[in-house]
Amino acid sequence: MKKVLIFLISIVLIISMTTGCPAIPDYTEQELAGVALVGVLYVWSAELYYESESAPDPVPGMTGTSDMLNDDIDVQWNNFDLAAVDDNPNTTPGEVILTGSHTVSVSGTTLTNNLDVTMEIDGESFHIVMQTRTHNLGQENEYEETIKVEVNGINVLNALEDL
Repeated sequence: MKKVLIFLISIVLIISMTTGCPAIPDYTEQELAGVALVGVLYVWSAELYYESESAPDPVPGMTGTSDMLNDDIDVQWNNFDLAAVDDNPNTTPGEVILTGSHTVSVSGTTLTNNLDVTMEIDGESFHIVMQTRTHNLGQENEYEETIKVEVNGINVLNALEDL
């Protein structure tokens, strides 16, 4: 499962990178929305790896706590390279570097999700900010509110909904 997910992330990264101009990046909102999606999947993969039994202790470039089953995540990355620590990556070491933080917490019946990371992909940086809240968690009238999804300061929320 992890290999398939990383493979899919690699494909999306390669496609989204080749559609822009390499000299002067000028990405459409849809391309940036794709980068946001890839960023979220990469973060999820990193956190899944962090929780796995095969992860070394400590994981180089990654600190904090990650308990996905209990919605308790407080992870920080500092030049984290999944390909450098994972035995079977679909990316080359140094190809994707992650720096930033991700927190998920529950207070009462509200789950708050804050993601603020910079992904460096083949030397090009993408700053991804995502904030969501899930209200009435675990209840019949549960709903999610997406507050913000930005890549390099550009709101990509509408473009994400169109994907």
